[in-house]
Amino acid sequence: MSALRRRAEEYLQMRRALGYKLLRQGPMLMDFIGYLERVSAGTVTIETAVAWATQPVGAALIWWKRRLTVVRGFARHLKTLDPACQVPPTALLPSHSDRITPYLFSPQEIAALIHAAGALRRPLLAATYQALISLLAVTGMRIGEALGLRHEDIAAAAMTVTIRPRLNANGARTMSATGRTIPISAELVRLLADYLHDEYGDLDSDYVFVSLWSHPRGQALTYAAVYDLVRRLRRRTGIDFDPHWWRHTYATRLRRGTGMESVKELLGHASITTTIDTYGNPQELHQTGEKRQAARSERHPTKAPSAYNLAA
Repeated sequence: MSALRRRAEEYLQMRRALGYKLLRQGPMLMDFIGYLERVSAGTVTIETAVAWATQPVGAALIWWKRRLTVVRGFARHLKTLDPACQVPPTALLPSHSDRITPYLFSPQEIAALIHAAGALRRPLLAATYQALISLLAVTGMRIGEALGLRHEDIAAAAMTVTIRPRLNANGARTMSATGRTIPISAELVRLLADYLHDEYGDLDSDYVFVSLWSHPRGQALTYAAVYDLVRRLRRRTGIDFDPHWWRHTYATRLRRGTGMESVKELLGHASITTTIDTYGNPQELHQTGEKRQAARSERHPTKAPSAYNLAA
């Protein structure tokens, strides 16, 4: 273990002991540490911090700023132990708006990611993550909502999945005080049924998505496990994505034929203002998405299947 990785783990442990969950920040910081190790950096510098924070290319400025904020917090801690550490200034990446312009997956990109998940070396790992990604793509639910799903939440006959606020052993959160029910396709019902019957089998666990390949077997998947998957799929596909982008893609698809109030309910937004601010102009989102997809395709042409009909 590198000295930087050890320092980062100690920092996260200290923060969590103070009550901070760091569900997103923790995996992001460890991703930054991995970047420093790959470029053989011995400490945090402003140059390496900005180089990592401004990924992926073309992402919203506010996303870059959030990534840099994670680095800055750690750098302030590390500076007390390592005088050579540089703390990125707060005004280094100023943002004039907190509204992130959503990235929209193309059908080819979704197919590439699902295919790459299914091609993971361990069959049980592949089956679990392929089912998880398919669910996210079809329902637009938050990753925490998916990780907190129980068997009783999937109604195969009604072709729906219900999100219920509850305490989860893996720390997964619904972000909403009220539940909601989302319709799903017959193909997704079959995929989930096959996963639960063929791979999950008679495992005694209430959670839908659990570890089938490592000890303790049957433990609910965590945020860290999902972000490990994201890193694997980024390397395999060349698509430098975030799990929340499936939600943006789902919401934009809804806007083409669904009223804003219905979109709000299906997304689980507390206020329709959030829905309108983010997805109020579907034509603009679609045009922005096409531009980003074209730029990404030039940099990383995907070679995976082009068909995607789970939502059909």
